[in-house]
Amino acid sequence: FKPYSTTSSTSGKEKQKLVINKNSRSLGGWAADAGLYGRRVYVGPKNRIIAATKVISLLSSSVGLLTLPWMHSHLSVINNETIKLAITGSCGLLILLSPILIDRITRRYVLAMFYDKPCNHFVAIRYDIFMKQKYVSFPPEDIDHSHTSFLCRFRARNQCFILDPDLLRKTDPHAYITFYEV
Repeated sequence: FKPYSTTSSTSGKEKQKLVINKNSRSLGGWAADAGLYGRRVYVGPKNRIIAATKVISLLSSSVGLLTLPWMHSHLSVINNETIKLAITGSCGLLILLSPILIDRITRRYVLAMFYDKPCNHFVAIRYDIFMKQKYVSFPPEDIDHSHTSFLCRFRARNQCFILDPDLLRKTDPHAYITFYEV
């Protein structure tokens, strides 16, 4: 996908126009951002899986919280109010913890990354807990590869990020060199 397409005018000259592709939603809707943050050098291969996981987690937690009062009232078999509150509280805690734990893992995943060559800056896009896009800008000097693991491929601005370095290398070799040769 290229955000620019050529169209011919009536005079026969070709002009370049920014066109929002119909498929730009499937790529995360970043086609319009390409001019704002530089050249798009990376798009995460698991964006849809991350989004689906977060949506399912938030929806199931919402439904679970809505059913807690019903569950508490239907525990009338148990005569002890303390045990009823303990059961309801434990279920409520588990319901609230699932989206928080999933967010702790998926907030590190880079959905897309841009590189602005004149400014020598990277911009990474990630999701927050409520599926809003979070933009993190950092220069190559802030990138730290010394503490890499499965859940943290690099650090920048005291935050961990997960991305596929091979995909970055294939998309833009110059950005890959800038990214790793700091």
